[in-house]
Amino acid sequence: MRNKILYLVISVLLASSCSREKRVPVIIHPLQIDLNGDIEGLRQQLYNRSASLAYEDSYEGVDRGVKLFYLNDDNDGMHYYFQIFTVMDRIQGINASISSSQMSPARLYRKVEKDILPDFQESTTELKDAMVIAERKMSEDVRGKAYYYRFEIKTKELQEKLK
Repeated sequence: MRNKILYLVISVLLASSCSREKRVPVIIHPLQIDLNGDIEGLRQQLYNRSASLAYEDSYEGVDRGVKLFYLNDDNDGMHYYFQIFTVMDRIQGINASISSSQMSPARLYRKVEKDILPDFQESTTELKDAMVIAERKMSEDVRGKAYYYRFEIKTKELQEKLK
């Protein structure tokens, strides 16, 4: 009888640990964001950089259980813009763009592809059932053309919530 109870306890513990999604650290320099992690770890990292994470309280996904946080950061002559999406207080998505008003588009792309993209690609290899995009982009408005590099990760759970 005692062995059956012990077996039952071990089975329940194993099942509960398997049901949780593994945290996957995603690196987009200068940040490391733990996908499936909580937002507090990211806040601490930003506090150490004297940056802050803002909550978007008018985001239309809130009624579906998706929260949106964002931040701007400048580092090495480049401007970083991050959007962090959470579902049930776990990070489930990242939209990021890197631009520079100080660099030519060719230099920006070269720097991102040499210094940032390899770490991003290596850190996202463990992601299963997630959409991962890293690409060069250009947009145009009344101020002219803007060149940037775009990164996007959305877990399957986030994609379903946003439908």
